[in-house]
Amino acid sequence: MAITETPLPGNKYDRKWVFSAITVQGSTSQVINSDSCSIFQIFCDNTGNSVDLYLKIYDNSTGSGVTIGASLHPDFILKIPSGQSVDYTFLEQPIIISNKLHAVISKDPGSSNGSASDTWSAVSVTLFGTD
Repeated sequence: MAITETPLPGNKYDRKWVFSAITVQGSTSQVINSDSCSIFQIFCDNTGNSVDLYLKIYDNSTGSGVTIGASLHPDFILKIPSGQSVDYTFLEQPIIISNKLHAVISKDPGSSNGSASDTWSAVSVTLFGTD
């Protein structure tokens, strides 16, 4: 998963994180931000896939990706409908990450991560927040 972080000086949000070209879903989450942060808006584009996907967000202190499964449950699960773009906005109550921000894309709506052979090359996720 390619991750880019862009400072946004002078805007309400001061950080933008983009997961682009998510090509292989593994059994390990990706570290998106290695410190505490708040997320105010999430934009997901799943127009290139014909299956519902789920963005799973974890607040975890592990420095590298964490193994997804029965022992670690997502703090937040957001549905990304097939063939659609969706915008989640949390202005009144942002998603607060106290440790490190981890994320994974899965077709499994539950707490597991599904199969490592699943691929989602046409989905992108953009998060707006503060560091």
